Amino acid sequence: MFNFTRQATVKNPRSSLFRLMIAPWLTVSLLLSGCAIAPISPEERAKNAPGSLQLTSAQGVVSLKITSNRARVSTYFSQWSKLWVKNLETSGLTSLSNRSDSIENHSLFVGALLAGTYEIHSVESSASGMATLTNFADASDVLPGFAVAAGQLTDLGTIAFMRKHYPVDSREFQWGIAPEASFDRQAILRRLNPVLRDQLSVRPVLGWSDGDRLRARRKTHDQFLGLTMRAASPVLQPDGSALFGESFGQIAVRSAQGTWSFLQTPTSQPIRSLHVGRGGELYAGSDNGLLMVRRTATGSWESIALPADDSSVIHVGPLPGSADVLVVLQTSDRFLGLSVDAAPNRPLKEQFSKPRALFSNPMNDVRGYVLEASSQVLFAMGAFQSKTEVLKYSGTDPIWRDVSSGDENVPSNWASLNDGSVGRFAGIPMTGMYFMTSQDNGKSWERRGDLNWANGSLLFVSEKVGYVIRLDSRAAFDPELIEQSVWRTNDAGHTWSLAGSPKTIGGALVALGGTEKIGYVGLNGRFMVSVDGGKTWRAERVLP
Repeated sequence: MFNFTRQATVKNPRSSLFRLMIAPWLTVSLLLSGCAIAPISPEERAKNAPGSLQLTSAQGVVSLKITSNRARVSTYFSQWSKLWVKNLETSGLTSLSNRSDSIENHSLFVGALLAGTYEIHSVESSASGMATLTNFADASDVLPGFAVAAGQLTDLGTIAFMRKHYPVDSREFQWGIAPEASFDRQAILRRLNPVLRDQLSVRPVLGWSDGDRLRARRKTHDQFLGLTMRAASPVLQPDGSALFGESFGQIAVRSAQGTWSFLQTPTSQPIRSLHVGRGGELYAGSDNGLLMVRRTATGSWESIALPADDSSVIHVGPLPGSADVLVVLQTSDRFLGLSVDAAPNRPLKEQFSKPRALFSNPMNDVRGYVLEASSQVLFAMGAFQSKTEVLKYSGTDPIWRDVSSGDENVPSNWASLNDGSVGRFAGIPMTGMYFMTSQDNGKSWERRGDLNWANGSLLFVSEKVGYVIRLDSRAAFDPELIEQSVWRTNDAGHTWSLAGSPKTIGGALVALGGTEKIGYVGLNGRFMVSVDGGKTWRAERVLP
């Protein structure tokens, strides 16, 4: 029995009518209005990075990560932007700002506080423009207290914000505290400036005050640990099983028969990239410059040192024509491609380095996307109102070549057709959408079949067979009543026909083997499976 005893609040305005009808459109305007798309320099962005933190002689450092079981902490926000802590001696409140990158799957609070005893009061996120929208979650009298000492680190590890999946816009949640994870503390220390890091490293590290609250929050964390369905970076195995990156450092393992189990890594951060090497070694990438590998010979996890401590490992996969593994990092100001030898203790080799455009609103920062097809790999960079750049590497031409076209379409909706070409839906739902393919890595596009409102997940399971989610209707008052359908092509997108309708909303299509067996990961905690090409669906896994 999972008891979600707390409820987050939405402020300004509060009404459910606004929340369900007007707020989604207003949120977009808040994020994109004003100077949201004004470019900024890496130096300006670095002012908020952990490495900019300075201490006075009376202060200590507090480090805390907040990660969620879901991809978003609320309907409108993917991260918490502000943490409020209460001084138990003065009752004064102090705020700490989120220092994580916009792509990261957690909120990172690293700040300086005067020596004393404290507790977590609350967290919030807000966006301003024509109006102000604020999401707030109370934590007072729930989490244990902690002490701050001058010149010392208080590492509170990871708080788990566990939000109910159903209904999809639920504000019910619980707080948990993850067990200590050695890899996480090392990752945070590496992000501080060297002088401060050395100062903190020689002093004892403080943490939560022991007691009933700590034990209760740890128990809640363990109880709710499996309530996650991110299904990031799916890896299909030869035996029909599949691996998925999940919250709290977990890897979900789905057997070919549809049973689920979890593998825990030495981190509490979400796993965002996975790869199984030729020798069976398992790679798992996360944020804060964390790349882990579990080798079959030892069965234990080890950390691979990366050249960028502020990076997110957005891709791990094979490097075509080589036994090496390709690792792609997204840092605060650039993208790095590295190759890793499967053997232990081999040096990393740089494959490419590209600057990353940053903007006043981090939601508009350029992001990177990797597409694997046949014997080649594409790395595409793009964002709203930014020109798309594409690099190509193949086994027959083992050089990263710039094949950019200067187009401004966002590569997040590209899909590989498994023959070296890429496809995407273009157009506007109000006037009509259509499928396009490119044989030259996005330089030119061929228009194929029309399918209006096909703006959902796109998946190709062979050179010819593909699936897409189409929005059929949007209910004004209840997101759970949104109607959508799965459409299929058997001729590489020239024609599309209705396959069926999974009874869930949002999310992504995933391949489960062959052309007929597919899965659909719903944002409302439903993992749906079809074994007949999308005609019929059954709920294989359902989360509260």
